[in-house]
Formats: sequence, structure tokens, C-alpha cells
Amino acid sequence: MPHPAPRRLQRPRHARRSPRGAIYVGTRSPWASPFSSRTFGHVAAVQLHRSWLTGSIGHHELKLCGFNEREVAALFRLRERQLRAIASLRGRDLICWCPGASRWCHADTLIALANAERIAA
Repeated sequence: MPHPAPRRLQRPRHARRSPRGAIYVGTRSPWASPFSSRTFGHVAAVQLHRSWLTGSIGHHELKLCGFNEREVAALFRLRERQLRAIASLRGRDLICWCPGASRWCHADTLIALANAERIAA
């Protein structure tokens, strides 16, 4: 019997534990997006995360987003760490704070990369 496709779950505000086998990818996790919704707006933050993680934006674009040289270097190190570990997310449900009905969530990018789906830029 085939395994169900991994999905994004919404973390309830008062949840103490994640569902069995699911991985939390929200704030303060190793998988958190470095692009704040407060700074960029929710949709733009998700789009920036996708572009950053897939390598579609580089040093110059990150500087235009307001990051300084040290922050840009840290973003590239974080990206490499996440890409080296992305296989650990394969086949797993991911949990974040985004509403389940939202079209915009960085967890969707992580699910797509971990499971080798094509990501639209």
C-alpha cells in the first residue's frame, strides 16, 4: 500500500505535542524561515524563502532586501545546512503556524524539496 503524501499541518495555539511523526518547522526550529512576515509581509516572506532555498536569489538581491554582509553570509550558511538535511523531511508531515487553508507557507516549499517535487518560482 502506498504511503500518503506528506502534508502541511497547522499547529494549534495550545498544542503541547506534534502528531506522531510530524516535524515542527516554525519559529525557533532549525527549519524556520529567515524571512519575517512582519518585515516583508506574509506572502512576500514565503516567496523570498522559496527563492532563497532554491537558489533563485543571490547576494545582491538579499542586500536589496535589507540584509547586511554578515547577515547575507549567515543566510548562505543556513541555506547549505538546510539543503544538506532536507532529506530528513522526506515523507514526513510538517507543522507550522500558517492556517491550513493558506496558499502561502514555507513548509510547502520544504515538503516539495524534500520529496523532489518541482517548485514553481
